[in-house]
Amino acid sequence: MSTFDIFRRHVETRPDAVAVVTPYRVATYRKMWSRIERSTARLQGEWMVSPGATIAYLGCGHLDALVMYLAAARCGVRVLPLEHANLQQQAGALLAREAVTLVLHDDTLTVDAGLLGVPCRALSTLIATVCRHRASVVEDCAAVSLLEFDDDHLALALRARSLDALEATALTCPAGHFVVRGALFDQAIFAPVVMAALLVGATLALHPPEA
Repeated sequence: MSTFDIFRRHVETRPDAVAVVTPYRVATYRKMWSRIERSTARLQGEWMVSPGATIAYLGCGHLDALVMYLAAARCGVRVLPLEHANLQQQAGALLAREAVTLVLHDDTLTVDAGLLGVPCRALSTLIATVCRHRASVVEDCAAVSLLEFDDDHLALALRARSLDALEATALTCPAGHFVVRGALFDQAIFAPVVMAALLVGATLALHPPEA
């Protein structure tokens, strides 16, 4: 059973269970999946992001970044997360190196698309309105979906991870406190905490980065 099948099962069996909670928002499994479907349609149909393309996330620990990642994975699109200050400072070079075609960023960030050389959109635009396109996807959880920085993200070394690989890691992690403070996509956080929580139908708590 794939990650998406597990998510759909949560929606069917316990739709009003809380999937993610932040200091300002609460998202049930039903609402999360609705946003993932809407985002899938927007990426694929309205924004024409093709399978095999790479998009980037510029921000830190946002609930909608999780929606973005799962929608991108359904489309066969890779996500390059730039959540740490040193990565954001080198964003232009990293976007060029990984041939990124679109940047999605936290609404609180001011991003100069001309400076980065890549189309940029606020993360909220991914789900802000109903997308009139209908997604037509072949979910391939074995395809690369995340370009993951090593724990020492200063080295800028990347490894390609599929949703299957992330799920396999998550399923080996013991149940615990599913709390994330700051970056979502760190190697020691995303599969062991974020994915582990969603696969078992638990509640993931997201907190803003500590000052």
